[in-house]
Amino acid sequence: MAVLFASRDPVEAIALAGKIRKKTVRKLASRIYTTDMDGSPEEIIRDELFAVIRHFYRLPDGHRGETLAVWPLPHHLRPSVSHS
Repeated sequence: MAVLFASRDPVEAIALAGKIRKKTVRKLASRIYTTDMDGSPEEIIRDELFAVIRHFYRLPDGHRGETLAVWPLPHHLRPSVSHS
């Protein structure tokens, strides 16, 4: 499965438009497309989440996210820790 992104580059935009016309890709969300014609949008985005984040936040491929914000889990979802 591949996730494709809309581009302002005319060559890439024309190539994506051709794939849309041929129905070899489908739209998942604004500016996000996929070659997976069967999976649900939620599953595809979940599986490709880091590619989506890298694209929209312009992160290099090797970025591990150390500088991204981390949202703590709510207390009821945190693993219990025993202090014995």
